[in-house]
Amino acid sequence: MSDGFEFWRARLADPSVPFPETGLPLGYWKQKRNDQGGARNVPIGVWRDESEAGALVVQFGSKAGKVWLLEPDKILDWHENPWWLGQAVTYDDYIAAFETGEWPDHSPARIGHNKPPEDSITGGDQVESVAALLEARLADPADSQDWADAVANLRDRLRSIATDLTEMRKAEESGPKETLAAIKAKYTPILDRAEALGKRAAERLADYLTKQREAVADKIAEATAAGASPEEINEMLPRAGTGKRRVGMRGRKVATIKDYALTLHYFANDPAVVKVVQSLANKAVKAGGNVPGVEVEKKETAA
Repeated sequence: MSDGFEFWRARLADPSVPFPETGLPLGYWKQKRNDQGGARNVPIGVWRDESEAGALVVQFGSKAGKVWLLEPDKILDWHENPWWLGQAVTYDDYIAAFETGEWPDHSPARIGHNKPPEDSITGGDQVESVAALLEARLADPADSQDWADAVANLRDRLRSIATDLTEMRKAEESGPKETLAAIKAKYTPILDRAEALGKRAAERLADYLTKQREAVADKIAEATAAGASPEEINEMLPRAGTGKRRVGMRGRKVATIKDYALTLHYFANDPAVVKVVQSLANKAVKAGGNVPGVEVEKKETAA
């Protein structure tokens, strides 16, 4: 069931997601202003009150200065679209700025009547929100840098959420053993979805970046011949994403086995191969099989 905060979550995951052309999206925002009070970042909260009608509330400012409750209709008269809301911020950071007038890097959680429903901000919900945006982007043609940047940003965000969820899972798995099955059922579908979608995104990005690299191959060759430095050549290589971890193509060697028997002979004495072969031989002998090169002996064990 929709709680109205979907667009705000989308902007948290990917700031490049465009604002809707009309209406005021629910959420928590940081607006940059430069007026008589000087340069400042103002917290703005948009939510629906608890009345049956669910009237729209737009709260502007902080307790450290002055708080205004703005009339949504007048705002829409002033602005044709809600771009003016600014940057999407977490609820906790919004509350910290509203209470103190200062924006923290990480503020402690606070409870408030206007907080999005708890069940809508779980790790699974975060994965689903970002996954839905990423799937929509992957359904579009890979024909622009904007597309590549959006896919890379969303993939990075998805991986970050999955990493946090993996840590949460490990912490929960340190508890009673009888809870392990429930923990696995709770996290595995979410993490599997994030991993599968991340791989799809990586494949599409690889195709796009390969084509872009082919398009600039001549320029790179000319620059190399002209004595360009490795750093200058690196800057010419296509990349995707606008965050710290931009995606680029990197070469790696991949082996394709052409003669299985010859390759197996090469690795015959590798401890990892010996361990696998020993395990296979044990299973075959236990099942009554006759394995060439194996001497069967009976060992007594306590039972």
